[in-house]
Amino acid sequence: MPSTEPRGPKQIYKAFIWSLKGMRAGWQYEASFRLEVYLTVILFPLGLWLGHGAVEKAILCGSILLVLSCELLNSAVEAVV
Repeated sequence: MPSTEPRGPKQIYKAFIWSLKGMRAGWQYEASFRLEVYLTVILFPLGLWLGHGAVEKAILCGSILLVLSCELLNSAVEAVV
């Protein structure tokens, strides 16, 4: 059974490092992830500029981040299989 103790700074730091390693692997081995990062650099500020309200801006920018997250998840599944 997993521990029910709250995470401390050391565990959070380790999780952060593992996340960075995963993003680095995605950048190195997945051309589609690199393309989506390039598009995010362009489209994220565009979403902030074109959105009329806070909710619209959050939906526009959040959908872009969701695409990046799904791409990393897809890469992880491919690496496991």
